Amino acid sequence: METVTPIDFDAARKFVDTPHGQIAYVERGSGPVALFIHGAPLNGYQWRHQLGELSDIRRVIALDTLGLGHTRLAPGQGLALRDQAAMFRAFLDALDVAAVDLVGNDSGGGAAQIFAARNPARVRSLTLINCEVDDYDDGNAAFVKFRDGLASGSLVKALQTAVRLPGVGRRAFAAAYQHPEAVSDETMTEVAPLCSSSSALSAWRAAATTVTCGDRRRTASVVSTAVSSRPTATMTTRARSTRACRSVSRLGSPANPSSAHGTKAFRITRG
Repeated sequence: METVTPIDFDAARKFVDTPHGQIAYVERGSGPVALFIHGAPLNGYQWRHQLGELSDIRRVIALDTLGLGHTRLAPGQGLALRDQAAMFRAFLDALDVAAVDLVGNDSGGGAAQIFAARNPARVRSLTLINCEVDDYDDGNAAFVKFRDGLASGSLVKALQTAVRLPGVGRRAFAAAYQHPEAVSDETMTEVAPLCSSSSALSAWRAAATTVTCGDRRRTASVVSTAVSSRPTATMTTRARSTRACRSVSRLGSPANPSSAHGTKAFRITRG
C-alpha cells in the first residue's frame, strides 16, 4: 500500500473552474475514474487511504465539496445536496470524464445518490457508506446533538479546539470513529481549512443547516424512484465499513464493517 501523508496530499491539490466555483481535488493513478465524495465537516483528505490503495487500478479522485475543504464557492452558490450533485456533473465535465465508480460517505453519499439518479449513464457503480438512506431517523440522539451543537455554536468551537489541540479534539469526536485512539494529530488538524476564517465557517454552517430533514427525504424520494425504474440495478445492504470500506473492497465485492454516521450502506451496480 502506498501511504499518502498530509504533506503529499496538500502538495497534490489542484483546482478546476466550474460554474459552481473552483473545486479543489487530489488525484492519483490512471485508468477508469473512481470519484470519492466525503462527508461533513471533512474534506477530500478523508479518502487518503483509498488514494494510496486503489491508484494501481483506478484514477482515484477525491474532491472537496461545496462549502468544505479548500473549494472556493462562486458568489451566491447554493449548498443543498442537489447543488452538490450538480457540481459533481460540472466537475466531471471540466475534467472530460465520461463515467465513474462513485463512492459517497455521510452527506456526500446523499449527494452521490442524487447524482446517480439524475445521471445514470455516468455511473458505472455506486457505493454508499454510512450515509443518508430512505429510513434515516432525523430524531436520533446523534443527529439531535449535532443539530443543537450547530445552532448553539458549540460544534464550531469543538472544531476550532481540534485544530489547536488535536488530543482534545480526538476525545471530543471519539463517537465518530471506531478506533479514536488510532486517529493521528494530522487527521484532526485537517479540519483547519474549515476554521481558517469566519467566511469558511459561515459557509459550512450554511451547508450543514441546508442538509435538513427535508433535503434528506427529497434525496430518498429521487433515488427510490430512479432505482425502481431500473430493474437491472442490484442493491446490497452492508453493515458499517472499516477504513472507509478497506478501499471499498478494491471497488468490487461488499466491504467490511467502519465508522462515521448513518445506519446502513448500499452498493448499486448498473446491470
